[in-house]
Amino acid sequence: KNKTSYRSLVFPNLDRQSPPKKMEDSHLPFNSEAVQATAVDALVSKLHAIRLGYWNDPFASLFTRKKDKRPPLINRGYWTRFEAFRMIMEQFLNTLEGQPKQIISVGSGLDTTYFTLKVKYPQ
Repeated sequence: KNKTSYRSLVFPNLDRQSPPKKMEDSHLPFNSEAVQATAVDALVSKLHAIRLGYWNDPFASLFTRKKDKRPPLINRGYWTRFEAFRMIMEQFLNTLEGQPKQIISVGSGLDTTYFTLKVKYPQ
């Protein structure tokens, strides 16, 4: 019996090798396959930097099986972005102790920030 994973239902083209040939290939006002391909490419870049030890994220590898390599400059760029956002979120979450806070992540659903914050701040 063939089991379909939740990930493949939500992101049916997640492990595509390349983006679609034309932006007009979609009936949507934007090309969702192109958006998914961009999200996967970004995640693969982050995953390469994580595997090299730039930072720890045990959740990133759960979203894709691709293992492409990236140049050092790309790794450093992702680390810089990650570290800047981490510092801003930590600073925000540590203000006004005891007060509820909300972080809204606008993206394609492949950002692991929620999971890493949930582990660190279970409340």
